[in-house]
Amino acid sequence: MVQNSIKNIIPVLFQLAVTIVKAQQMPSIVQLNNVEEAIEYAINNNADLKIQHLNREKSNANYKASLSHWYPVVSGSFTGQENLSLGTTVLPGEIFGKPGETIEARFGKKYNYNAGLNASMSLWDWSAIMKSRIADNEIKIAGAQEEAYKQTLTEQVILHYYLCLIFKWAIQIGVTDYETVADILKITQEKFNQGLVNKIEINSAEINLNNIEQNLIKNTHLLEDYKFKLQILLGLPFTTIIEFNEDIKFSNPGIDYSGELSFDKNLQLYELQVRKSNLDVKFHKSLFYPELSLGSYIGKQQFRDDFGLSFSSGSWKNLSNISLKLSIPVFTGFANKHQLKASKINERIAEETFYNEEQKSIINDELLLQEYESSLQISEVAYKNFLLADDNVKLSFQKYEQGIIGLEMYLKLFDDYLTAENNYLNTLSNLYGYYATLQSRNK
Repeated sequence: MVQNSIKNIIPVLFQLAVTIVKAQQMPSIVQLNNVEEAIEYAINNNADLKIQHLNREKSNANYKASLSHWYPVVSGSFTGQENLSLGTTVLPGEIFGKPGETIEARFGKKYNYNAGLNASMSLWDWSAIMKSRIADNEIKIAGAQEEAYKQTLTEQVILHYYLCLIFKWAIQIGVTDYETVADILKITQEKFNQGLVNKIEINSAEINLNNIEQNLIKNTHLLEDYKFKLQILLGLPFTTIIEFNEDIKFSNPGIDYSGELSFDKNLQLYELQVRKSNLDVKFHKSLFYPELSLGSYIGKQQFRDDFGLSFSSGSWKNLSNISLKLSIPVFTGFANKHQLKASKINERIAEETFYNEEQKSIINDELLLQEYESSLQISEVAYKNFLLADDNVKLSFQKYEQGIIGLEMYLKLFDDYLTAENNYLNTLSNLYGYYATLQSRNK
């Protein structure tokens, strides 16, 4: 009976435990010896972390582009112009021997050509300088986002790694429980055949066996769910199978945390947002400042009466100039004034947000340490209860087998055992949740 019962449940567990692979694709296997290997694998392969790194490189490229205002801008130009009607200029008649009169004269050629180089350079542009500083701060923000995500990634990897180990153990215990309850059903059937028990006790034993099978299926599903989530965190392809070469020591979880809680990397983002808002205020102030630039043109001109273009040296005349430009904003429709006001409000919002998040972080850190210590103590008590309940089940099994106690008493003790087992699983899951957060803050 025991062998037949186990044979019935093994296919169900196997279906849930084996990762589905695409047709004609061979799955690859990743073996994890400890949580450190899982973290390292995630840091090197997580897709979202790669995007964070690319954003950092993008910000660095934008910063280098913002430095271009320090360099001259040079461009070549060629223009051809046909004067459909030459401009008229009024000249005094004395030039042409006609005193007291004015002469309307037309100067120029019908076709004009210009070719040369334009160069310009900013000598003083405070708004461009502030844009460059803002771009430099964006590099720091992108870096802080990457580090904050790395902290979150580490926390999630630690959590899901240990959840996989917990439910791996739960399945192992569940199989043992199933074998035990199957033996109870076998004994009960034998007693029923001897007329010692009635059909009700047979049904109760079968119900108990079904409950164990249900728990096995649920725990196997949870294990596969956590494996898939860990697979995503590690950046593994769909066809990859994860194998764990480590078991949790449940007599001593081995996660006594004694390190100091380091600075939450998420806070750095709020601090950099304050700096960004400060720079934004300075940028809008710079819009009221004058700009000074230097310009130069070096080229050639050609004038013709007929359509055409000559490349002989005598056909082109030199043309060059240099200019100094001072631009002073006088009136911009109050746009700069209102933008400056809005940026100052944003600055205050950023400062208040950073202060509030900093205070919440201090409180949450203290609460986290307290909850961790409390959870550790609760898990230790839950483990003791689990061992006691397990011992009771083993003793009651012998007594039921010998006919000292009835099935009802055994099933009650077994229910207490299952309750203690599930309670210990829950306390372990909570404990490792706190532990994952603590460990991620020190990576």
